[in-house]
Amino acid sequence: MDKIHDQRKPLLLSIVRCGVYLTLFTPLVIWNDLIHYFDSPKSLYLMGLVEIITLFYLWMIVRYAEWRSSLDAIGKSFFCFLFILLFTSVTGIDPLFSFWSSIDHVTGGIMWLHLFVFFVIVTSVFRTQEDWRRMFGVSILIALIVCAIQWLAFAGTEIVFQQRSGSTFGNSTSLGTYLLFQISFVLLFLNLEKNKKRNIGVSLAGGLFALTLFMTQANAARLALLIGSVFFVLLFFFFSGRSRRQRTVAGVLFCTIGAAFNQGESCYAYKHNRCPRNRRVPSRIPSLQRNDMDE
Repeated sequence: MDKIHDQRKPLLLSIVRCGVYLTLFTPLVIWNDLIHYFDSPKSLYLMGLVEIITLFYLWMIVRYAEWRSSLDAIGKSFFCFLFILLFTSVTGIDPLFSFWSSIDHVTGGIMWLHLFVFFVIVTSVFRTQEDWRRMFGVSILIALIVCAIQWLAFAGTEIVFQQRSGSTFGNSTSLGTYLLFQISFVLLFLNLEKNKKRNIGVSLAGGLFALTLFMTQANAARLALLIGSVFFVLLFFFFSGRSRRQRTVAGVLFCTIGAAFNQGESCYAYKHNRCPRNRRVPSRIPSLQRNDMDE
């Protein structure tokens, strides 16, 4: 019986890890038969995989207690966020809509529940730097496929129906956000990988992600990358500065630039009438209802 248990242990762990790797393919999921064929299939695919992975994960932690893990500070913060989100959803104007969300994005409470469970599973079965390095590597490879599809569109060959400037996401904003995460994964991979040849290849991939980002219409993501790069350098010198003077200068610049950007953004929004000035902004649903009545 002990032999059987020893054989099942790596098997269950491998199934859970393979399921996690499969979730990284979510950006490539498209289903033209659905009304919202970019967003809905990705959400349904991710939630379905998480539910399957959860069954095997529960089986594993029941049989092998060493794979049970407690929440760290980040996990507890995530749990508090989820609790507040669900509480405000239940006590809101439309609890059902807050929980199930819309048919296109599926970003309500049910999605956040799946994301929290997924977070617990990933942090439980990926415990070493090598585990995380492999996961970042797979994610970067998939991002290269997403970028390749977008560059084919730049060249005039669209292999995804109505992809516009968003590759497999259908819009540039979602693609830009995805590429921002991938650039972060590139930096994390470089920090974990010791092979110089691999680091060169991954660095080139990161450059391609940044170039693709600036070629799209994702203005917010481009601005976030530029400002984030400046803040990253300042924080690097703040925590790794050799002298107290370097750390002080980096800290002062970080606070000054942050305050200046916040004030500048507020002034720009006020100047271009993007801030409400003693006027009521109707919600989307009443606006749609009025439009339907007018028609």
